[in-house]
Amino acid sequence: MDVDGPALLSVVPVALYQHGQRAPEVVGSGVLAHVFGQGVLLTAAHVLDKLADGRMLIPGPVGRFVEIDGQCFCSEAPSGIRTDDQMDMGFVWLGSADQAFFDPRTRPLQEEDIALDVRSLDGPNMYTFVGYPWRKTETQGQDLIAGLERFSGIGQDSRVLERQGLNSAQHIAISFHRGKSTHGGSQRKMAPLPHGISGGGIFAWSKAPKGIRPMPVGLRLVGIAHTWLEAECLLVGTRIEFLLAEIHTITTAHKGFPQRV
Repeated sequence: MDVDGPALLSVVPVALYQHGQRAPEVVGSGVLAHVFGQGVLLTAAHVLDKLADGRMLIPGPVGRFVEIDGQCFCSEAPSGIRTDDQMDMGFVWLGSADQAFFDPRTRPLQEEDIALDVRSLDGPNMYTFVGYPWRKTETQGQDLIAGLERFSGIGQDSRVLERQGLNSAQHIAISFHRGKSTHGGSQRKMAPLPHGISGGGIFAWSKAPKGIRPMPVGLRLVGIAHTWLEAECLLVGTRIEFLLAEIHTITTAHKGFPQRV
């Protein structure tokens, strides 16, 4: 079943124009949103780490990528090593600029499009991880053509997460077997490698009465993707409330975001 809906128009590829490079390349994904009166790009911290290597870009008008250079926040690992950062979340302040500056095909999420994930008593939750695998990106001159991918599955329980040193109160994970994906109903095919969906959105399916299979409508953002545990066949992300809390703390402390100097 193909999962679709207007909420997915908020997910964009994040590209890097590396110093000395002739063309940008996709290095991750992000979610455009408007929260607490601020325009932000939600993504993974390890994606934003790449700012040290060049200029970061997202889709702009007329199919071109435009640079983003607002204030950013990244979670930190106690050890100071990114691979030890289990939250792996970040955002860039986009300010209140006219959205026409960005790709008109995008649709930034509003606060009502974002929800805290609640476990269903009628059965396991269904999620879709959405982003842009870099292997599905084509370069034409200095332009990029990126392909959106959706990876759907049943939310894994706390026991599965704990075996990986994760916390079900902080993380969402689905089972992902490349050779057991479906496309167009029951037709089976090999799924693309998910490298590049880091920073993309995790969307929860709307609930359905017990015994009725839910349909992927009314998708709401509940998390940000950041990790593929290949050997364990898991896609993992952080629940959105932790990133929202950081955004709220900064906007409250500074009455908005601190300006770049």
